[in-house]
Amino acid sequence: MRAHPSLFAVLPVLITLECIVPKKAEKPKASQEEKGLNQPPISKRTALFIIGIISAAIAVLTAWQMIPSKGWVEGILWGFLYGALVWAMFFGNILLKRSLRK
Repeated sequence: MRAHPSLFAVLPVLITLECIVPKKAEKPKASQEEKGLNQPPISKRTALFIIGIISAAIAVLTAWQMIPSKGWVEGILWGFLYGALVWAMFFGNILLKRSLRK
């Protein structure tokens, strides 16, 4: 099995970059402007309220569309599932941002 030719073109660049930038380089301190950009645009309480309204609306609309074809129980379960998925995406985004900032 032969190695791809682009591997040999990239390898010398990586070696020279390690020589130029030390592995334990000091991180520059963030300025006031950069600190302001890291702040969320809305508060967590407002976000929870908006997500609550959106998830309830999606759950009701999904159930409304599913009830005529699948029945009451299955339609309500599908509505609950889609409403819960909105919350899962919201909290997943929070966890992802926390893990990337560390």
